[in-house]
Amino acid sequence: MGECGCRTVADYIRLLDQEEGLRNRCEQLMSVSISRFFRDRALWVVLGEHVLPDLIHHRPIHVLRVWCAGCASGEEVYSLKILWEEGKQRFDPTPDLRILATDMNPHCLARGKRGIFPPSSLKEVPEAMRSRYFLQQNRKRGFAVRPFLKKGIDWRAQHLLSCLPEESFHLIFLRNNLLTYYRKEVKAPVFEKVADCLEPAGCLIIGSHEKLPPSVQGFKRMPAQHAIFLKEPHGNVSVL
Repeated sequence: MGECGCRTVADYIRLLDQEEGLRNRCEQLMSVSISRFFRDRALWVVLGEHVLPDLIHHRPIHVLRVWCAGCASGEEVYSLKILWEEGKQRFDPTPDLRILATDMNPHCLARGKRGIFPPSSLKEVPEAMRSRYFLQQNRKRGFAVRPFLKKGIDWRAQHLLSCLPEESFHLIFLRNNLLTYYRKEVKAPVFEKVADCLEPAGCLIIGSHEKLPPSVQGFKRMPAQHAIFLKEPHGNVSVL
């Protein structure tokens, strides 16, 4: 408000209604970008032991396509790359992994591309894994992901409410964004569009404290993990 010369909230709201660029800037400032590697550790165990093997074994896949929607600074993206590196020798043949990482905040995406994180972001990463996949920076100011982890990641600035990918995916991460921060009248129609990007029998992962919109049909919850959903094989997702 100070930068815009507004003395009251009412003045600022009027200005937001008039200037789309200013409104986008306000939304970026209010976005939540705090995350960490392997957040909700139990979910990642199920993902590595069940979800990824099932996705690959039940269909001929040359490229496993994953979308991390609302990826913030990339902790989730690199967690998946590390999990993949840890378990890919189990797959024969091993498909390529391609990740689309999107966020509305270009500053977060820039940090993700740079791949340098504070020690607090790695508190759930075991020491042995930390040494394999990270390089400690000077004066212990942070850790950089090793360069090979950056391969196969496409970083894009996208807003879920206005722009969605044209390609389809076998696995979509939609954690702690749309289903938490948007009004209920917005959630269902946008969620349906996100679901259309998921392949039939593909997997959707949401936040551990989130729920699918009540009106959404066409998903089956995975028994081993309440935040993982399987899209029905016929591929139809509807909003009642």
